[in-house]
Amino acid sequence: MFLSANYIIKRMKISNLHILNNYWGLIETLHTNWKLDLLDKLTQSIQKNSPINSNVMKNAFGAWASEQSAEQIIQELRNSRSTNRQLEEL
Repeated sequence: MFLSANYIIKRMKISNLHILNNYWGLIETLHTNWKLDLLDKLTQSIQKNSPINSNVMKNAFGAWASEQSAEQIIQELRNSRSTNRQLEEL
């Protein structure tokens, strides 16, 4: 299936807007002084016009690095589950 460039751009805009709204949900509750500090940092980052570091998002949200496959990790997690729940007789 071929997706048009306009469709892809529209989806990217919607995705970016969703991300922006999520950040705003966190930012709007901050104290006014913190918002001003954040505004200053954002302004400085725009003025620098520095290239985007590809590791920024990975570092911000983390990434799982393992030699194991996803299936192996899932199986290991399932095998490590235990319960000490005692069922009462009715």
